[in-house]
Amino acid sequence: MSLKPGDTVVMTYIYGDNVQTGKFMKSVADVNLPVCNAFKRSKFMGNGYALRDFVDCLECLKDNYKYVIYSDGGDTFFTKSFTPLSDRIIYSTEKACYPHPSLAAEYPEPKSPWRFLNGGNWCAPIPLALEFFKRYKLNTYKTDINGQYELAKAYLQAIKEEFPITLDEQCEYFQTIAFEERGDFRVTPQGIQNLITNTYPAVFHGNGRTDMDWIYNLYPPKV
Repeated sequence: MSLKPGDTVVMTYIYGDNVQTGKFMKSVADVNLPVCNAFKRSKFMGNGYALRDFVDCLECLKDNYKYVIYSDGGDTFFTKSFTPLSDRIIYSTEKACYPHPSLAAEYPEPKSPWRFLNGGNWCAPIPLALEFFKRYKLNTYKTDINGQYELAKAYLQAIKEEFPITLDEQCEYFQTIAFEERGDFRVTPQGIQNLITNTYPAVFHGNGRTDMDWIYNLYPPKV
């Protein structure tokens, strides 16, 4: 999909094409959102460089778009479009405090089982996203770090400083599906409903290599 100026753009990070990246790209096209791949290197060099590439990509996008939705390209799928809120960064959530469970005690009181930061999806006004990545030095790494751990540490520091960042604990926008339990979801004419939070998330993420075939089968590509 060609990039045209507008309100919202999807940013992803795809460094190798496969069946799942193809399904992701088609899902974004089907909900009529433009997409930009932040990966511009000759080969994948680790998550530290990926965070740096996010900032470089955001700098290129900021003059033509107001908002960004970041979504991992290999294991995420859009079921509908949405416009991010104008006053905060919103990160996806998951049930596990990965990769270091010891950080769980530092998180705020939970509002749902999906209470820990997941780095696979987030959305924000582009200037605020740039401020977050730069303020917490997320664009300074050069090694193959665990990106989710560094993002979680930055988030926990940010909420102490009252930086405008929140977690999507009600799964209004993003839905991870690892550790799914019977009764978590149901399929309705309106879409996939989270029965715990009573929401209809827009983007689904097979975190932890969770099988996503049931979601793909519900949303065959539009002609």
